[in-house]
Amino acid sequence: MDLIVKMKFGSHLYGTNTDSSDVDYKGVYLPAKDEILLNDIPKCRNYSTGSDHEKNNPGDADEEIYSFHYFIKLAIDGQTAAMDMLHAPESMIIVNSEI
Repeated sequence: MDLIVKMKFGSHLYGTNTDSSDVDYKGVYLPAKDEILLNDIPKCRNYSTGSDHEKNNPGDADEEIYSFHYFIKLAIDGQTAAMDMLHAPESMIIVNSEI
């Protein structure tokens, strides 16, 4: 996966995290050539260290990485997640590629 950007999100981005908060990440990736040619681009890739059946605990992490084309759609639609990502402060950015 060619990661364009990855940032802290959720309570860490909004400054409302506590000692019991998990860590949320959002990002954008550039799809692989074969995904583009085969028109088989997932909207996003999700990863989580927590259980599917329980609330996350401190130390757990959730990651949602949008494909570039889907992120653009979210931004055009004015979706809050995309707007927050576009305006996230530099201190929240973990990965920032040349792209």
